[in-house]
Amino acid sequence: MADEVKEPTNGNVGEGTEEGTGKGEAKEPQSANDRLMGEIESIIKSPDHFQALKLPPPHLDLLGRAVWDMTEDDVNRAYRKLTRYCHPDKLAGMSAEDAEKAEKAYEKLRIAKECLTKEDTRGPYVREHVKCVRMEKNEDAIKGQDVVGTAERAREWDHQRRKEIGQIRGKEARDMGQSVAREMERKRKLAELKRLERMKELSQNMSSESSDEESKRKHKAPIVKKPESQVDDDEEARKKRQRNARRNRLGRMGV
Repeated sequence: MADEVKEPTNGNVGEGTEEGTGKGEAKEPQSANDRLMGEIESIIKSPDHFQALKLPPPHLDLLGRAVWDMTEDDVNRAYRKLTRYCHPDKLAGMSAEDAEKAEKAYEKLRIAKECLTKEDTRGPYVREHVKCVRMEKNEDAIKGQDVVGTAERAREWDHQRRKEIGQIRGKEARDMGQSVAREMERKRKLAELKRLERMKELSQNMSSESSDEESKRKHKAPIVKKPESQVDDDEEARKKRQRNARRNRLGRMGV
């Protein structure tokens, strides 16, 4: 007896296909605005300046010192590259919410750039970042241990961190005080030098005046005393001139 071949019924046709399941559908390409806002969101959510500027974080060398290989040009280059996404010129056409996020991202990039390019803030921030990372690693390593010991170590780390920050600030204050003291000493010496120069000039003028008076006194013509006979003759001549002058006046008056 031949085997009967059973044909599949209409109800079984199409079973196991992916029709209507949504599988195999291609994802829609991300729009430019979505990519822009994604970059802005990543900048805002970055926990530190290094991740905000998308730069590699610092590391420890063999001696345990914090080292960061990025230069000021690298920081400025990263800053210019990222501010293209959130620069105030890009806010045109954005919604109020997106514009506010862009402003926050731009401000965060500006603060990060200033901190990592200035000499007085770059070094302390790098060292502080490395210490925080080490503390986080140590905290992860001691998870499950006694809470009292963990809190005590955390207090010790915080105390050490505050102590080092205080030392840095104290050194900066001492350096500033020394520079101010040096400037005041320089001004004092300059004023003293000017005073000595004025005194020297005044003494030279006084000496020159005294020498001039002395020379005048030496070269003054001596007073020659006339003899008594010549004095009498001069007196007689003077009286004679007076009489002649009186006679002439009376003659002119017709007396």
